Amino acid sequence: MRIKNIDIIKSYENLKNFFSNDEKYFPAKITFIILKNIKIFEILAEEIYIARDNIVKHYGVPDKEDKESFIIPKEVQEITQKELDDLIELEQEVPILKIKFSDIESLEFTMNQMEAIMFMIEEDDQVEA
Repeated sequence: MRIKNIDIIKSYENLKNFFSNDEKYFPAKITFIILKNIKIFEILAEEIYIARDNIVKHYGVPDKEDKESFIIPKEVQEITQKELDDLIELEQEVPILKIKFSDIESLEFTMNQMEAIMFMIEEDDQVEA
């Protein structure tokens, strides 16, 4: 599935936030697929964060008060922002594991959880008689 970097970041954050509740039980198959997708997004998000940091370090100058931070000089703010925008708009092929709708239709998800997994749900093949 082709996904923009910005959506990779959002999906990772949503999955991580809405499925970190150990009190809610889901069947092993569903839990595995969700955790596997979280791991895939985590790796991709980290790569995006590294690329973002490289852009900021390239155009920025170290903050004298906070050595971990960078200040982007006014004369390069526009080009820096353009590169950051280009980065988040890039698309990547992401190997998403899918969940069949029939495997989850009897399960209870919060609205946020359901929204977080919508991209990985596939409809079952319907056979007409």
